[in-house]
Amino acid sequence: MKDVTVGQVVRSIAGRDKGRFYVVMGFEGKRVLLVDGFNRKLERPKKKNILHIQLTNVVNPDIKDKLQKGDLVRDEEIYKFVKKLYEKEG
Repeated sequence: MKDVTVGQVVRSIAGRDKGRFYVVMGFEGKRVLLVDGFNRKLERPKKKNILHIQLTNVVNPDIKDKLQKGDLVRDEEIYKFVKKLYEKEG
């Protein structure tokens, strides 16, 4: 099993959303709960098989801390962070 942590950025490698970036919000069995702040918001995370994601080395420490502590994270925070990744990619 892959070493995935809450707050880590992953990329979908399978499905209709192939190529999209997400932030890991949590886990449900062998699935990860993913959000991007736009299409997949915190109240309705995407459940994705862990084999269908590619890990990145990017972790947002603020979002990670808030998710782990159970503090309020806003969809706007996640969206802005994910949007920057797309801009860096070009």
